Amino acid sequence: FFFKQKTAYEMFRSLSKQTVKPHEVIIVNQGETPFENLEAFGIPIRQIMSPEKGLSRARNVALNEFTGDWIVFIDDDEEANAEWIEQIEKLAQAYPGAGIIGGSYYPPIRHDDSASFVSRLYPHGDTLLTAENLFAPTEIPDFFLDVWGGNFAVRKDVVEAIGGFDVAMGRGSKAFNGGEDTDYLIRAVTKGFAALTSCRVVIYNTHGARPHSPDLEKELIEMATLLRWKSEQDPSTHSPAITSRLVPYGKKKAAVAALCRGVLFNDQLWRKEAHDKMLETLNREWKLQNGCLVRK
Repeated sequence: FFFKQKTAYEMFRSLSKQTVKPHEVIIVNQGETPFENLEAFGIPIRQIMSPEKGLSRARNVALNEFTGDWIVFIDDDEEANAEWIEQIEKLAQAYPGAGIIGGSYYPPIRHDDSASFVSRLYPHGDTLLTAENLFAPTEIPDFFLDVWGGNFAVRKDVVEAIGGFDVAMGRGSKAFNGGEDTDYLIRAVTKGFAALTSCRVVIYNTHGARPHSPDLEKELIEMATLLRWKSEQDPSTHSPAITSRLVPYGKKKAAVAALCRGVLFNDQLWRKEAHDKMLETLNREWKLQNGCLVRK
């Protein structure tokens, strides 16, 4: 999913330096300007110009086009560690039960957290993710067992069983600006596939810094509400046991906050209001079809 020509060329360069070369690199270009001189990277690159916008739509184009046993997603503002593909290949052999593999996100070396936000993820060792532990908290503060979409390998049989990403979700969607990777992971694990998160699968989030958003917490609450709502609509695609770990607010604290008019736990009252508003929107405007959102 490529917006930025300059950063994407740096990403291509990182793929050309892999210890195990990619079978094929598929570029889903949703811009108006094709990438040029791609043959200079010395790896097989196939560019697909796609008029439809949105991250999930771009990934679905790639899902329909790839020909190997695995497809591995990387974003245009990232670079891959030189052993990225090699480690995914080794882990796929070592953990044959894993149908999805993901791993670490390292921020830029000189990133200033006070100036901007950048995603980062530091899994410890190798951990298989199932319905029993997906999104479970760890000893690392604010870190949950998860796999993120910019470092996301999917086996062919998972794609055949699950289908594509929900096009109403993800950056560039006109509906919900995120969560498509988490949604896909839930759908796969609900179907009985395991995922694997590993410290060995390393992506550098080189150009991923973006301004701090005052709406970030609200967006996270809305996404947790959306995924829990999906499990209520169709438990066969979104396991309630999994989505119950995505807690948009504390019910007891919100109740106390309502009684004392926000003197205590006012943040939980605000979170509950955001949750309730999102729930109203979902019930009024959306329904679920094969695990994906469809407007009524």
